[in-house]
Amino acid sequence: MTEYSKTGQPVLLNAATGAVIRTVPVGPDFGQPVFADHMLLVPTQNHGLWAYKS
Repeated sequence: MTEYSKTGQPVLLNAATGAVIRTVPVGPDFGQPVFADHMLLVPTQNHGLWAYKS
């Protein structure tokens, strides 16, 4: 599950508990995060494409 922190960064949450797993440090300019094939893909303007495997 993905939410956004107070700073606007995507945050990965445990869907069962709501606990924060990780804040994704993508910078201020990023596109819509997408889940595909057990991966979270986060496009950014200045830092390329970030991919996280679940």
